[in-house]
Amino acid sequence: MISEVSKLNRERALNRKVDKRLRLLFLAANPIGSTPLRLDAEARDIQERLSATPEGNRFDFHHHGAVRPADLQKLLLSEAPDLVHFSGHGTSLGRLVFEDAYGEGQEIPCEAIGSLFQILQGQTRGVVLNACYSEAQAVEIAKHVDFVIGMSDSLEDDSAIAFATSFYQALAYGQTIEVAFNLGCNQIHLEDLEDHNIPVLTVRPGLNAAELGVFLPQVRIGGTPSAGKPELSPSAMELHEIAHRLSTKWFRLWKLDRNDITFATKEVANVRTELEHYLASNKSILDKLVVHQVEKVVGLIDDMLSTKYVADTFWDLGKGVYSKLQTIARLLDD
Repeated sequence: MISEVSKLNRERALNRKVDKRLRLLFLAANPIGSTPLRLDAEARDIQERLSATPEGNRFDFHHHGAVRPADLQKLLLSEAPDLVHFSGHGTSLGRLVFEDAYGEGQEIPCEAIGSLFQILQGQTRGVVLNACYSEAQAVEIAKHVDFVIGMSDSLEDDSAIAFATSFYQALAYGQTIEVAFNLGCNQIHLEDLEDHNIPVLTVRPGLNAAELGVFLPQVRIGGTPSAGKPELSPSAMELHEIAHRLSTKWFRLWKLDRNDITFATKEVANVRTELEHYLASNKSILDKLVVHQVEKVVGLIDDMLSTKYVADTFWDLGKGVYSKLQTIARLLDD
């Protein structure tokens, strides 16, 4: 049953448009009697950092407070988040603390939350547990999603906010998970706090945090094959690398001049030719899913290159009435 549900969730994720908003589900709980945390301030600061970045409008931020165990399944099913962020308390046993019906604390076993992400695997790509002692829970969840960030010890509120805001800001600028994580830790250090070694990044076996990014859907590459989980063929792995190269190389399109656009457009055309040749000989269902995803990445970049060219033209004609970024945002929204 789990494998069938997972298959449906993965197909649902693969069928999403690459240029859709990334759903970031922010879950918070601060039970009665626990140390007060500035959870609303954390949510606000993350939103402000995202909105200040050129690609921040691609994040669809959903904030839910006073979360109870009974809320988790409903929120994951209804929101179908790409990223899940929990901010609150954790116990020394690694359990996250939510609220019961009366606002008191209610712990959830690590295995229970891990099982929830196992049942719904293929839907959520990453999880951030901004709670004390959450490393054990992170390890459980990382078996079923691409990456999870947890905390190896207790963490001060200011450090938690500093890490989270810097981490998501880096993601919005197109950085990899590894770089975003390191920048989050560095921000704690920059603010002269003592918790910069407490965040811990865990990735799913077979994945590399240096190659993971939130704007390119990930697939399992390499590693030891698991029972019932086919690996990508070498040719599909090459296509995945092509998509990764395109998405990282041309992500900051607002910085390209017209010569860059011309060159990038030619490279997109070359990749389209590679895809056509590959499809003619491809037989693996998993490989076809990768090809389909690469096509969407290439199509998005092609559309954004065209939009960038139009935006530059509008800038020339409008004599600076709108900034280039405002023009691009308007065109993409349309």
